[in-house]
Amino acid sequence: MSSMPFIFSWEVLCAPIDEAQLENYNALQQEHSGDYLNVKVNVKHQLFFVQSYPQQSPSLIPFDRFSFHSSMFLPSQEFLENGPSYMQMHFPNPVIPNELIPSMMEDVVAYANVVIQNGGLALHYQSPNNFRMFNLVLDIFIQKLYDERDNDMRDMIMRESMREVEMVPASSIAIETLKKVKLEDNATMEKCSICLIEFGKDMEVSLMPCSHIYHEQCLIQWLQRSHMCPMCRYPMPTSC
Repeated sequence: MSSMPFIFSWEVLCAPIDEAQLENYNALQQEHSGDYLNVKVNVKHQLFFVQSYPQQSPSLIPFDRFSFHSSMFLPSQEFLENGPSYMQMHFPNPVIPNELIPSMMEDVVAYANVVIQNGGLALHYQSPNNFRMFNLVLDIFIQKLYDERDNDMRDMIMRESMREVEMVPASSIAIETLKKVKLEDNATMEKCSICLIEFGKDMEVSLMPCSHIYHEQCLIQWLQRSHMCPMCRYPMPTSC
C-alpha cells in the first residue's frame, strides 16, 4: 500500500509522572543514575475514502483502520544519538513506514533535548542520586487516501488490513509460567534488549524458551502485546 498517497503528522509533549510510574521509578533509582526517557508512542492509521456523486464535489470520508501503542524506556543520551534506529527497531514498517521516521525524529529528538536541558518544566522524576526520568508522549497520525471507485484497490486494502499488524499477545498461561533465573556473572547479555537498561548484579530475570532473558516487567508488557520474542521472533503460545 506504499503507492497510496498519505499524510503523516505527529505531536510530542512532555507528560507528568503518575502514581504507578512513581513506584516503578523509585525502584529503578536504586540501581541507576543519570537521565532516562520513557517514550510512550501512539500510532493511529486512518483511511480517507474519496466519494464522488453525480453533480457533487468529491468528499473525504474517514475510516479508522487500527491503532498501535508501545513504549521505549532507555537512557536519554541513547535516544538523542540513535532515536531513528530505536524507532525502526520497535515499530515494524507497516506501523510506521521507515521512510517517514528520519524527518519526524529530527523534531522529536530536538524536543527531547530541550526538555532534558530545561528540566522538563518540572514534569520529571528526580532521585537524590541524580537519577532523572522524563516522560514523553509521541502521537503519530498516518492518513491514506483511497478512491472507492477503484475496486481493485478496495480488495487490496481489505486483504492487507487483515494482515498488516499481527500483534497477537501471548496467552496469560504462557506469561504466568515464564521461568525466572538468577543472572550469572558470566552471562553473555549485559542489558535488557526491550528497555536497553543494563542488568544488575545477581538480578533475577525472566527467561524465554529461546534462552533470551529480559527484565520481568519488560517481558510481561511485551508479551501482552506480542507473542514473539523481541530478539529472535520465537513464538509463545497464544489464546487464539
